[in-house]
Formats: sequence, structure tokens, C-alpha cells
Amino acid sequence: MRTRLQSKEGKGKRRLLFQSRYLLLRQAESLSREEQSKLAYVFAHYPELAIAWNLKESLREWYKNSTRAEAETSLYCWEESVRQSGLKELGAVLSMFKNWRNEILNYFDHRITNGFVEGKNNRIKVIKRMAYGYRNIDNLRRRILLANNEIAAGTKASGGFHAY
Repeated sequence: MRTRLQSKEGKGKRRLLFQSRYLLLRQAESLSREEQSKLAYVFAHYPELAIAWNLKESLREWYKNSTRAEAETSLYCWEESVRQSGLKELGAVLSMFKNWRNEILNYFDHRITNGFVEGKNNRIKVIKRMAYGYRNIDNLRRRILLANNEIAAGTKASGGFHAY
């Protein structure tokens, strides 16, 4: 949304939006007074950006629900808030929650995420991009294992390694 608004503005306001990009990603509770006043200034000029930021913050709060039933009810309320906001940028989020609802709500049953595995996969993808042109697949395999501390820890990767 920030980039859409930024592209419509003149140079001065475009700069204001560009400089606030990281501030918009921050958690409300971690903002200093100065950062809060900068955000208030941006929100005064761009009310729909304030709506989007508040929706982002309320979604962060949603993860603090203690039970799946509570989470399901709050998620429904949050989705309704998104629909009422009319912000087209959040349409993809609504469809993602619709398609993966059960899997997302499973978090509240088990409190486990796949963040660790996603981090490993991301690291492997970066190594593959950097290793473009390796002629020996074993060198790529060693590089991936080393980056993931498999060799350093003295463990052996389970099964064979498959380059994608």
C-alpha cells in the first residue's frame, strides 16, 4: 500500500513515505515517542495507511489468543475488519486465510511453526543462487551442509541429498 501511495505522490511526499517504510513494519510497543510522532504525522496525511497499520497490529495481537476457538472467532472478526476497510492490498491475505484456515489455526492446538525449516530452505536457496555454475554436485552438497552446521556438528544428513 505504501508503494502504491508513494507512486502517486510528488517528490516531497514520496520521500516521506519512502523514509517511513521500516517504521511501518515495527511493532507498536517497540516504538519510541519520536517514532510514534513520525507515524502519527504520516497517518495524518495517509489515513488508509493508518488503517492498514492498525490491521497489521491487530493481526499480531491475534497470535496471543490462548485457544483455537478464541483464535477462530477473533480471526473471523479481523477478516470482517479487513473487508470493511476496503483495502485492496489485503485481499490476498484474506484468500490465503481462506485457503489455509485449518493449517493456520492448528498453531493454536500445538504452538509449533515451520519457521525453522523455512529458514533452512531459504538458506539453501541462497547457496544455490551463489553456487550457480558448480560443476560438482558434491561441492554444492558440502557447502549446504557446512552452512547448516551439519558438518561442523559432526552429524550426517539423513538420507541422500537431492539438488533441486
